Amino acid sequence: MPRLSYEDSCQALQSQQIIDPGGIPLFPQKPPRHDDEVLGVGFFRTMLADSKLEHLTLPRTFFGRSEIRATSFQDTDLSESTANWNEFIDVDFSAADISRSDFRACVFERVFSSVFGLAERDLPVLIFATVVSRLAIFLAQTLPARSSPERPAHHFSFHLTSSKL
Repeated sequence: MPRLSYEDSCQALQSQQIIDPGGIPLFPQKPPRHDDEVLGVGFFRTMLADSKLEHLTLPRTFFGRSEIRATSFQDTDLSESTANWNEFIDVDFSAADISRSDFRACVFERVFSSVFGLAERDLPVLIFATVVSRLAIFLAQTLPARSSPERPAHHFSFHLTSSKL
């Protein structure tokens, strides 16, 4: 089954009463941030449960401080989306496009994904690797400016506490 267009996807969300009826949300020109005036399709402090959001085109969707439970995003385009401080529980991302998306500080429980050929157990590793790489870039950009012969060097270490990794 082909994916619906962005407009048809928004209408599908409206018909399921997931987003407000009326006009189609504007499509953001860049990946959304929490302080943007216009977010397009977005979920903030929302419970999204028992939903089938499959074969949709919803790039640059904003998820913030929400709980997404028992929901399927199979074959849905969520590329360049921002999903920070959320709980994803019993969620299916099979064949979904989450490329260039930001999933910082999210909880994942029983999340299924064949995204990029990853199994469920690999998704936290992917997210951890993304966070570590962003931290390394940040440190590389800021530490040389902050260091001097008079200041001691900073040392950072990571400790994995989960035996599932």
